[in-house]
Amino acid sequence: MSCGGEYWESSSFDARAFDDWKDTLEPMLVHLHGSVRFGPSRRGFGLVKYRNANEAYRAIEGVSGSDRTEGGQIVSADPIISGLNKAARLTLNPEPYGYYYRALIDSLLLNERLLAIGYGARDEHLNTWLAQYASRHCDQRRVTWIGKLDDKMVGERTPEKDLITLLSNHKFTDALHYARSDGPNPLVDCGALRLGASGFPVAADVQFEIISFLIG
Repeated sequence: MSCGGEYWESSSFDARAFDDWKDTLEPMLVHLHGSVRFGPSRRGFGLVKYRNANEAYRAIEGVSGSDRTEGGQIVSADPIISGLNKAARLTLNPEPYGYYYRALIDSLLLNERLLAIGYGARDEHLNTWLAQYASRHCDQRRVTWIGKLDDKMVGERTPEKDLITLLSNHKFTDALHYARSDGPNPLVDCGALRLGASGFPVAADVQFEIISFLIG
């Protein structure tokens, strides 16, 4: 299909090919809640991934229609899943979101190593499986958590600190483990978890420390 002499390049999700993700040697990156390159197919067959974000946006502009609902909840296959009802929209839109969600669950249950960067822990459907990760792997787990924790948050309960506490087997101390403004911020030892409280990016020596911890 073309517009103004230009050919629109898009590809449909291949469920059978995606099922081989565990056997590939290449790292795999999936957008669990969508991608700016996703958009409705111009032929009307669900979501496809466009060559770039602008083409995906033009595809969205060219499609109109009412939301699809299940059990009173909006479960339309939008390019980006945000706001409420994320879990319902993931599971009721299997291609691609349901497959991505299942891959995340499998990854957490199969692997003892976890690197989390910039997650605020406000999605309960993800937190549930992170809790299962901690329960399943027990003392064998090694977690590195990179996130901006300001010392102004001391004494304040947040979903992120609750999850860090769980994953570290309660080795996170609220009054101590924060980014410091008076010097470098190395990884903080929280038992099974190493905390990078200054956020991302991290220095080269800290990157080496992260890799060494996760490999060990």
